[in-house]
Amino acid sequence: MKETSISRSSAKFFENGWFVLLCRHMLLLLACDMIQSGELAQYPLALLHIFMAAEKEERDIRQEGRPQGQLAVVYDIACKTSKTVRRSPLNSLAQWSRFLPAVGAMHGYAHERSCQLLFLMLYIVGVGLEDGEGCERYFNVSNALAAITRHQSSFHRRQAISEFAYFNDLQTYSSLSRFIYGNYKQALGIISTKNTVRNSMREAGIASPQVFYDWLVEEGEYLQRLYQTPPKETLEMEYYLKLEALKSCQERLAKARAAWLGYQPGLRDRTNALETKHRNESENERKLLADVQAFEARLELRKRWTESCDEYKLAKTMVKEASYHKALDKLEALLVSRCFEMARLNVAGTGYKLRKHIANALKTRSKSIQSAIASYNEAATALFPPRQTITWEEVLEFSFLGEFDILRNARDDVRTRQWATFRNRLIMQQFFRLIRAKEEIDRLHVEIRRLLTYICEEERILSAKAAEVEGVNPALALQIREYWCERSRFNDLHCRRLFAIKRLRGFNIAHAKYFTAGTPVTAQDTLVESADNDPGPWDEGEDGDEDDEEILIDRVATVMDLAVNDD
Repeated sequence: MKETSISRSSAKFFENGWFVLLCRHMLLLLACDMIQSGELAQYPLALLHIFMAAEKEERDIRQEGRPQGQLAVVYDIACKTSKTVRRSPLNSLAQWSRFLPAVGAMHGYAHERSCQLLFLMLYIVGVGLEDGEGCERYFNVSNALAAITRHQSSFHRRQAISEFAYFNDLQTYSSLSRFIYGNYKQALGIISTKNTVRNSMREAGIASPQVFYDWLVEEGEYLQRLYQTPPKETLEMEYYLKLEALKSCQERLAKARAAWLGYQPGLRDRTNALETKHRNESENERKLLADVQAFEARLELRKRWTESCDEYKLAKTMVKEASYHKALDKLEALLVSRCFEMARLNVAGTGYKLRKHIANALKTRSKSIQSAIASYNEAATALFPPRQTITWEEVLEFSFLGEFDILRNARDDVRTRQWATFRNRLIMQQFFRLIRAKEEIDRLHVEIRRLLTYICEEERILSAKAAEVEGVNPALALQIREYWCERSRFNDLHCRRLFAIKRLRGFNIAHAKYFTAGTPVTAQDTLVESADNDPGPWDEGEDGDEDDEEILIDRVATVMDLAVNDD
């Protein structure tokens, strides 16, 4: 076989897959091939750069300036991607776009709990009820392409993907109003449970919604402390070790001085050796004494510890139990995360796929727990008297933190924390879903008006353009009309679905104003708005203002309907 034929055949296998960027409605924005590699960081960075640069260029042309809202980008490893973005040349563009990384609902619960508190969409303001797993559903459909594109050339492969993407986007457009209707109905259903959440908060003794936000901060600080020894304990243990080293050095120095001063020269003179040993011990004493004084300054001690003081005895005990507490902290972090995820499995409304995903993550993490159990048991049996040990079978049987008696030996007994109880965690989850549902309603109002405006403007623009080019290029005019006919057949269906939202139970008639077509934003309108500082119709309900703290507080108060103060 010729080398050129071999190279052409092997080139067919260069593309190992493709990476996509979708909007929240699953419309394809960008796509790229993954060349001879798996899912590397370069692919999301490249797509984000193209998307952000295009947005910036368009806003500069329209002179709209920096966007007010944040650009929420959901990715299954957004926690790592955010660090990569900060270290890359994309950082300045990401800051201009107000880049907000988030992890989807399904992948998020497989991450560590400390990561969930920062990136899980349930706790991020402004994202609504979106689960962030649109790519999973998209690839579930596009996997049918693998059978025909696996052995195709690059041209035919991209041609097949292009045809699929066009057809899928057309199908997605036909279901756009169904997406809005379903999300609106789901949000109204969640908002209808506000009285239940209010009563649950009252029974649990939760004074205000701010308590939930304080619990998130407290939980994050608690988990962060588990991965490192408290700084004060570290200083106290190091200070104790320096005192012990100084004590031993002074004993050696006293013996060396006594031997040097009491030495009587004999047949073999050892004066130089004794003098050198005495000088070395003296230097060691001065160094250790300087270290001890430095630790005393950092600990702000007025008096040096002695063997009889309580602080000295406590530090001595901490040094002996250092390996035990280190193993216990690691095991505690894993057990707390496992219990919280087990509680999530038992929550009503958790889908089958999410349950399976969490179960697989627990199975993978079980190896880490077993290794941590072995390290803990080894450290516990080395103490005198030995501490309580634990087995893997006991971990499997326990579902709540209150059943882990071993946690009472931790530095901070997590079982006494209010945010660690199953009941309070369930209430907290219901509360945040309530807040996200209100945000979803606000976002859907914007999308409803934009969709109605798009339907009207698309018909006007395409009809005018077809009439304009008909005299010069009748074939192009025909294609424009064919394109319009292809898309306009869904418009009546969109309108019926959107107006059916008004008949949903719990719909607020005051929101009927959003079910009308708006005014399209043009560059000229933007310049006038900027000069007059008068927000146009498109600024009403924009999610950029949702980031303001005062508006957030008002939204929480509105959603809860004065839950705590009203009877």
